[in-house]
Amino acid sequence: MKVAAYKGVYRVILFRYISKEILATLFAAVLVLSTIFLTNQFERYLNDAAQGQIDLKTVLQIMGLQIPFLWGYLLPVSFFLGVLMALGRLHTDHEMIVMSACGVSRTKILAIVLKVACLLAVVVGFLMLWLNPKLESNRTQLLHNASATASLDKLIPGSFQSIIHGQTLYVGGVERHKTQALEIFLANRSFSKKASLYEWDVMTAMLGAERKIPEKGRFLIFQSGYRHIGMPGTVAYRIIHFEEYGFLISPPEQDTQIHKSAIPTSALWKSNLSQGDLQAELQWRFAMPISVLIFAVLAVPLSYVNPRQGKFGRLFIGVLLYIVYLNLLFIAKRWLSKDIVSGLLGIWWVHVFMLCIAMGLWISYTEIWRLWWLRRKRHT
Repeated sequence: MKVAAYKGVYRVILFRYISKEILATLFAAVLVLSTIFLTNQFERYLNDAAQGQIDLKTVLQIMGLQIPFLWGYLLPVSFFLGVLMALGRLHTDHEMIVMSACGVSRTKILAIVLKVACLLAVVVGFLMLWLNPKLESNRTQLLHNASATASLDKLIPGSFQSIIHGQTLYVGGVERHKTQALEIFLANRSFSKKASLYEWDVMTAMLGAERKIPEKGRFLIFQSGYRHIGMPGTVAYRIIHFEEYGFLISPPEQDTQIHKSAIPTSALWKSNLSQGDLQAELQWRFAMPISVLIFAVLAVPLSYVNPRQGKFGRLFIGVLLYIVYLNLLFIAKRWLSKDIVSGLLGIWWVHVFMLCIAMGLWISYTEIWRLWWLRRKRHT
């Protein structure tokens, strides 16, 4: 009984130690990769905000949605790197040799890694199957609302901006809680078939205000301004003075088309899966949690390094295998969406292919082939 109790405590301590090493490296990798991807996306959305397409509040809301959205894709690769680096350190510090001398076989190490992988696969499955479609739907709605409701808070005072239908708008300033615009200049160029020349329509006003008209959209109301209509190089110009002139800056909001990545998984499952793009989206969502389990089997044999090589000895091979795996998934998804392959084959063949590679590495890692060769040599 005491021996069994000691073994149980020993397994718990070993599981905690190895899982702690893996998770510490995993969280560090997630933090670094998230920072890189979020920085790139923040620069992209900030550029859109600088052009007046969206406002800063929408940018911050989108970036808040992107953090958990990215985790569904970054957790598998971070786990793969975490296992490679954590077990690689145990090899280089000779801790794995001590564990082996104490009766810890490589199969037990794989069992511990698979337990952590199963817990992580549940988290990734929750993100990919339930949370990410909701986040994608909210992000699409935010972008649609931002582009459809072009208001004065998106205008950059002192700069020329291209707005709806290609017109050029200049606003000298915005005041009164961004409800009034000062020193407004609007230019619109259209081609005249009659004269075979471009006609300019230029409006100027010292004051303007935003007004929303139901079922028509948002208008910028010019107050007490002038309108010049004519063709450059000719004297045929018309100058019109007006008290109020309404210019459409945002059309009425329309229903957005739901992208397949924003469709709930339950709706995908119940839909007509004879469509290749829907099947590809559904299998893609299952691919990420499945990849966590395959990465566990791949990482254990790849983590073995000679102490003289350093703990990053096989990290390059691991990154190369990850790139191959990810690109094959993209190719298989595209083939399935284009109906090049059947839904039965789908993306599953990529997982089977990588699992075969993992099993081959595991056989080489456990030196089964070497024992078989020695036994054969003895009999001969």
